[in-house]
Amino acid sequence: MKKITGLMLILAMLASAAAMTACGGEEAPAVTPDAPAEETAGEETPETPAEEAPAEEEPAVEEPAAEEPAEEPVPEEEPAEEPAVEEPAGPTYLIEQMETYHYTTFFCPYTDGSGVVGGGAANGYFEETDDEMAAFLAENPEWYKDTALMSSWEEAEGPFGDCIDKIIAADTDFVNDPNVNGLMVYKTFNVENYSADTLYELYCFYDNTVYIYINGELYFFSDANCGVGDWNGGYDLISCNTDESKTLADFLKDGENTIAISIKNCWGGRELDLYMTAQ
Repeated sequence: MKKITGLMLILAMLASAAAMTACGGEEAPAVTPDAPAEETAGEETPETPAEEAPAEEEPAVEEPAAEEPAEEPVPEEEPAEEPAVEEPAGPTYLIEQMETYHYTTFFCPYTDGSGVVGGGAANGYFEETDDEMAAFLAENPEWYKDTALMSSWEEAEGPFGDCIDKIIAADTDFVNDPNVNGLMVYKTFNVENYSADTLYELYCFYDNTVYIYINGELYFFSDANCGVGDWNGGYDLISCNTDESKTLADFLKDGENTIAISIKNCWGGRELDLYMTAQ
């Protein structure tokens, strides 16, 4: 009976509370859970581990920007080379200076214009009785064709005379004896692939009274009869003066050729040397 009475009291209380809620329109205050009891003295509160501060991020190292490949320099265009100009080939020497010749000399004293034997004045003469060269020419008028005779003469290297340089002159009586004024020389030379279109040239240093024969023909002469003007001062180009229509090519031939020269010195210096070219 007591249990029923108690139960009834509880129900009555609940009904009363519900009626109050309905009348007031207010929500019943939320029941706040009891605050935890104060810590008992002497009881240590466990320490909460401190939150570690995040490590400072190291500043990012900037990677160097990739270098762009350097542009290769464009090679400068070299100026086009001009084609080499071929220089004309030099001349071919058929006879060179100071070559070897067959030679002979003649005693023929010169009496100058002042009457001095061996003198140095122009316009003199040679005494016929003492002129060996004149006697030889009388006996051998075409001596320049007689190759057997000329080949029998002694040999010496030019030059012949004292105008170029007496030290290098052939050691002959033509230089050593002032009364030996006559000289004749002879030699053979070869012309390969002869052509009338080739330029052949003869250069001669003579002093004085000169006669030049090529292959037995008179090519050039200069004879002032003991006067002046029948000498030159160096290796001059000698053109044919016996026939204006001819050149040196007209006197030459393919193969072996001959040249013969006579000098008869009158007064002053004396000289003979030559060379011949083809181009």
